[in-house]
Amino acid sequence: MLPSSPSATRLPFAAAGSSISAPTMQGSPNSRDTIARCDVIPPERHTIPRTFASSGTTAVAAVYLGATKVWPTGFVPTQLTGLTVWLDASQLAGADGAAVTSWPNLAPGGAAPAVVGTPAPAVRANAVKGQRVVRFKMNEGRLRGPNGLSSSGSMNPTYNFTVAYVTRLWGPNVGRAFTAVYPGSGNFLVGFHSSAQDCCFDNGWLTTGIGWTAAPGPWKLYSSTAHHVGGGYLHRFFLDGVLKGSATTGSGLGTRYSLSGYDETGTAETMDCEVAELVVYWRELPDADRQAVEGYLRGKWLLP
Repeated sequence: MLPSSPSATRLPFAAAGSSISAPTMQGSPNSRDTIARCDVIPPERHTIPRTFASSGTTAVAAVYLGATKVWPTGFVPTQLTGLTVWLDASQLAGADGAAVTSWPNLAPGGAAPAVVGTPAPAVRANAVKGQRVVRFKMNEGRLRGPNGLSSSGSMNPTYNFTVAYVTRLWGPNVGRAFTAVYPGSGNFLVGFHSSAQDCCFDNGWLTTGIGWTAAPGPWKLYSSTAHHVGGGYLHRFFLDGVLKGSATTGSGLGTRYSLSGYDETGTAETMDCEVAELVVYWRELPDADRQAVEGYLRGKWLLP
């Protein structure tokens, strides 16, 4: 949002659906700059959460400085190369409790996961900041899908990856929220396990004993990066953007992923969890890019 100050020039009133112009705010680095356009939101769309009020109660959708959009600005996962899975529950339709029979993969060219088992996972409407999430239950429907990583062998540089997602434990039955399909792929998980601790595992623990999560638990942001080194993968595990552990371990993410449980068709270690959003990249993101992804997820679902 544009910085505010007592000396800032207020935007004039404009009718809904129109555009307005105003001189630059005092104190601008370039006194010749002008705000060229503010796209005004019609009254029926004033539910958009981030607005820039001009005069009175008129709200606008965007502010431009010359030809440059200066508000709002924001990151989206497709801005980085290598995105192969992007599941965003806020984009799903359906009333509270509606069955999730499909969850589109928003990554360009990415394959959608399949819903396995019944009853299907369910929509929870207005769950976080007015947005939908997906609820999974132990021994019920779960998701299985391809993650877009290479299939040319588990010990291969093309298996480098980054995964980040927002989830929470809502019920007493704990298992794996996000994991590789096992057997047949890597024995990898990030997030919960049967101990209900925050953890990451890849044929070896990166962390243990971070702490027990009571149900219902808070929303959490889990992320992990990995790159091929010698005979294994150097993994790093982050909780809410903070590094919690790293280790060189064995198998990588493999080629298929699971939401709730790990078996391709069975219910082993399925759990009572809710998932808001998941992204997977087929490369290890540099720290700045990983932090951009985490910042996007944190701002959308958690505290800024």
